[in-house]
Amino acid sequence: MKSLIILSIIIFSSQYVINENEISYLKQKAPFTVYNYEENPFKSYSETELKNLFQSNIPEQKIFLKKFPFLSKKNDLPESYDIREKWPSCIQKIWESPRCGSVTLPSVTAFSNRVCIGTLGKMTTQLSLQQIISCDPSSPKCDTGGLAFTAWQFFKSNGVVDSLCYPYEGKESDCDNKCKNGDEWKVYKASSIYSLNNIDDIKNDLFNYGYVEATFTVYSDFINYQRGIYQHTTGSLWEIILL
Repeated sequence: MKSLIILSIIIFSSQYVINENEISYLKQKAPFTVYNYEENPFKSYSETELKNLFQSNIPEQKIFLKKFPFLSKKNDLPESYDIREKWPSCIQKIWESPRCGSVTLPSVTAFSNRVCIGTLGKMTTQLSLQQIISCDPSSPKCDTGGLAFTAWQFFKSNGVVDSLCYPYEGKESDCDNKCKNGDEWKVYKASSIYSLNNIDDIKNDLFNYGYVEATFTVYSDFINYQRGIYQHTTGSLWEIILL
């Protein structure tokens, strides 16, 4: 009986990872704005759920993506560049990362904006996250983990429709090839997929084509981040990658 009581206490104490003490510390020390506890969208998540939500596998991705050559010389780039000024109609809203499809969401968002720029601002609708979840055989579906580049392979080989045609459901469902709203089935495809391996390549790509997808290492204090420029302030390394 005593062992059962101790076990229940351990499970309860490790269920949620957001606490008032850490929030208070971050409000004093962190260079970014921190969520209040009640406002934090992750307050009801366990540590395991959070790690699964953000997890991706980086080492394996480098095997599949070819390096892209310089698009222009470093000296050809302007000193500053604001995509909001050059492509104002291609600045889409920042989507909340859902429990289902979070690994795929950044890929779809980046590709949506690149399609917008590629069509000179004519295509402004978000592309379908749900189609990737339901139809891409390499997608992690609503499970954990996944590889960031598999959605890009789907964009190249199959193409993806917009989210009005194939809206987000937040769950796994059978793949369909007809628009839910009765529109014509029209796919947008990527001509190529590649990796950017240094700062100059990234700058060149941002200037010429717009959005890119990036990854970074996550520390436990990141789940308290609301806005501003994130910088690790406290908390342990989770050894996972956030998209």
